[in-house]
Formats: sequence, C-alpha cells, structure tokens
Amino acid sequence: MMKKFDRKLTTPSNLKLQNEAIDRYDWALTIKQNLSILRISGLWPRDNYKIDPYTILTATFLLTIFLPNLLSQIIKVFFILDDLSTLSATIYLLLTEILFVVKIFSLMKNMTALKQAMNLLDADMFQPKNTKQVALVQPNLDSWSTIYNSFTTMCEPERICRLFLGFRTTLKPHLPTN
Repeated sequence: MMKKFDRKLTTPSNLKLQNEAIDRYDWALTIKQNLSILRISGLWPRDNYKIDPYTILTATFLLTIFLPNLLSQIIKVFFILDDLSTLSATIYLLLTEILFVVKIFSLMKNMTALKQAMNLLDADMFQPKNTKQVALVQPNLDSWSTIYNSFTTMCEPERICRLFLGFRTTLKPHLPTN
C-alpha cells in the first residue's frame, strides 16, 4: 500500500508541474518594447540622470520637440479668443500637452524609485518557482503585449500620415458671393 502512494507522488506529470527547475524569469521582457522607445527618446537612462551624452540627448529632445509645440499652442490661444469653438478645442489640446509634459517630468523625477522597483522584481522573492506559477501569470502578460501591439498598430499609420501630410484644416474658406 505504501508503494502505491509513493508511485502517485512521483509520477512524471506531478514532477513536471511541481518540481521542475525553471530559468530566471525576465519580467521586463513584456515591456521591452516600451523600454526601448523610452530609451530612444531619452527617457530611460542606464543608471540615473547625470551629466553625460544621454542627458544631453534627453534635454535636446525635450527642448526641440515638446516645449516649442507647447509654447506655440499657448501663443495661439491669444490669437483665437474671438472664436469660441476653436478656442475650446485648442484649450483641450493644450491641457493634454501640458499633462503629457508633466508626466514626462514626473517620470524623470521618479526614475530612481522606478528602477529600484524593476530591480526588486528580479529578486529571488518574485521569481516563479515552477511552471505552474508561470502559467498563472503568463495570460496577463500576453494580454498586455496584445493591447500594446494593437495600440501601436492603430496609432502608427495615423502618426505617419500626420508626419507626411501635416495637419489639414476642414474650415471652408469664406468666399464672397455675387
């Protein structure tokens, strides 16, 4: 009777699920695309922000792309004060851009804490012990990848069209009638 019990515990399927040694799980693999975009744009340094070429890239990127656009939108508000519909649309876009810049600066400010959290995820405490634990987490990580890839697939054509075609207005010109 004891042998029958021992045989149940040592079946290959049980050993595979419970005691299989797995390699270290890379939690950052799921957000690798996000991290590469942040690194290219200058928002994910290797260590922290210090005086080096990467910080100069970040400053150049922010000062040439984000801030001039934000300042031009602020100036535009003063020239369209008489048209309420255009003013409300411009203010909406302006607030969105301001929030985007605030998000960038808060990311830069909290970079040390974020990197510490990423390093903590690589600690032994958060490593899955068997394939069953990996199977519990994997659907959520796959859904994140699916959502990110879907969003990128939908946004990239629009971004490319804006890059090559520019912003077109739909306002009809006011022509005099006879």
